[in-house]
Amino acid sequence: MEFIPTSEETGLIIPIGEWVLREACKQNKKWQKMGLPPFCVGVNVASAQLKYSKFTHIIKNILKETGLNPLYLQIEITENVIIANPEIVHRINEISKLGVKIALDDFGTGNSTLSNLTKIHIDRLKIDRSFVHNISIDNSGEVIIQAIIDMSHSLNYEVLAEGVKTQQQLDFLKKKNCEVVQGFYFGEPMNTEDLEKLLHTLPKTS
Repeated sequence: MEFIPTSEETGLIIPIGEWVLREACKQNKKWQKMGLPPFCVGVNVASAQLKYSKFTHIIKNILKETGLNPLYLQIEITENVIIANPEIVHRINEISKLGVKIALDDFGTGNSTLSNLTKIHIDRLKIDRSFVHNISIDNSGEVIIQAIIDMSHSLNYEVLAEGVKTQQQLDFLKKKNCEVVQGFYFGEPMNTEDLEKLLHTLPKTS
């Protein structure tokens, strides 16, 4: 809550963000070379990064340096980032043209209008955990989830639900045709070594 805003105010978010992107891509490529199942790694980016004129070039260079296929990198942005900012909309679409996936994070909690969604190329929409938390508690939350899923599918977005903690929440989301879920029900945040152990238990791909 303090570190990120301060980093943005001082401009340090640009080199910090570049370092995070490079390390994420480097690590993902390393796992692929180890023969582990390939997957897409998501990296959150701040509005200051998207406003930076060389940001698309930075991503392109990092992908080239690490040898990571753009298919396995996902840039995650929040709704408020795209509000009435043509420069950011242009940058997001530039990044998408590289083959990098674009995800709209924490959907439903920002101040964007639905018309903003038509201005950018989105691959995945992530339902905020606050709605998932209210499954079986508040019927209105379930209705909102259903509406988000229906809208996303109509726009050809993949849907991911955040913050899944119970079997009941998982069952509800499966029933509503939510393609991807994440949360403590499956695992808590872990370091590289623990994640590698987990990946080794998954089926190998050819």
